[in-house]
Amino acid sequence: MTGPPLGIDVAFRSDTGRTRRHNEDYVGYYEPQSDHEMAASGRLYIVADGVGGAAAGEVASQYAVRKVLAEYYAADEPDPESRLIRAVTAANADIYNFADARPRPMATTLVAAVVREDELIIANVGDSRAYLVRGGKIRQVTEDHSLTAQMVRQGKLSEEEAELHPKRNLLVRTVGGADRVQVDVFGGPLLLGDVVVLCTDGLTRYVSEAEITEAVSSMRPQQAVDVLVRTANERGGKDNITVLVLQVVEPDDDLDTEPRARALDAPDSPDLHEIEQTLAARRETPTPRPPVPVSPLALGAVAAVALGLVLLALGGGFAGGSAAAGTPTALPPRHDAGGQYRPNRDAERRLRGRCRRPLYGRGGPVRKPRVVGGRGAHRRAGTGRRGAGRADVERFRECLVAAAAHAAGRHARDGLGLAGQS
Repeated sequence: MTGPPLGIDVAFRSDTGRTRRHNEDYVGYYEPQSDHEMAASGRLYIVADGVGGAAAGEVASQYAVRKVLAEYYAADEPDPESRLIRAVTAANADIYNFADARPRPMATTLVAAVVREDELIIANVGDSRAYLVRGGKIRQVTEDHSLTAQMVRQGKLSEEEAELHPKRNLLVRTVGGADRVQVDVFGGPLLLGDVVVLCTDGLTRYVSEAEITEAVSSMRPQQAVDVLVRTANERGGKDNITVLVLQVVEPDDDLDTEPRARALDAPDSPDLHEIEQTLAARRETPTPRPPVPVSPLALGAVAAVALGLVLLALGGGFAGGSAAAGTPTALPPRHDAGGQYRPNRDAERRLRGRCRRPLYGRGGPVRKPRVVGGRGAHRRAGTGRRGAGRADVERFRECLVAAAAHAAGRHARDGLGLAGQS
């Protein structure tokens, strides 16, 4: 014992992000209730980021956190650093052997913090990080076990080049990725007011160290984790985001009770098969989504086009006005007194103007049937006359139907999109 025990105010948040469908991150911690266990083992906080895809990553990260907690508190060894290394090594062996018989690889990053009295012990594998904020200054305690970080330490890449490197997410060390794992361990004293941050790369990709410092130095842990996760989501959120913040306070300070209630009641030895089955059952049961409200504009557009198509099918025309008022409602064929076909030049001119204007949807310009008409059209249509022939009229009609259907679909989508936004 190097000093009196300190109080800890802790909070965490794990978010799926804006792109991923599943959260492969996992976070857990345990704070002993008995004074004897607290003095012997201290508190243990862990964050993990699964690797290998949704199913494999979720299983690996959840198992690693629970296994390390169980192994650490079940060990009889007095040295917390050795116990922590043995616990991570045991989780690595289990995940590796479990994944070896499966077609997809399964692994996870892991960063853990032990707080025993006024002593801090950090262990990590992978690129999930631990930061220590003291006196308004931040220091990254852990080293990333990624290819680019390794190249930066070797002087082969600069920090700026590493951020843009195509293999910046490639890990060279994980829990479960090989039959053996090397665990980095760091230790040092804790002071009153210190803040420890454990996080996955879903946070550090979007939030700078200066912004992390500002958040945890000016806010309580619960507010800080909410702000940090929200900031990462606003800037892209392409990965799962997990952050845990613990602040060293006086033992008799009033602490937030809600985050402390999230701690595990007691570490128990997990079962990989059980975790896999539980997660598989959860994925097979889709979460019901609330119905998307439809705007009156979208409904009106769909109804109008549907009515137009019905009239077109029944009457051979396109609904565009009143026949009784003398306004053409279609493009009817015209015949002279001898029964010969002659072009409807007025209708042709109107329709050419409509169909020659490209309609743009959300996916880019929509190609319409090529309009054939005007000078020289008789040679293509075979009518022997100038102007639009019968084949041209049919092409105009197809053009109108396609344009109307496309416009209806576009208006309906626009209406849905506007109605669904908050």
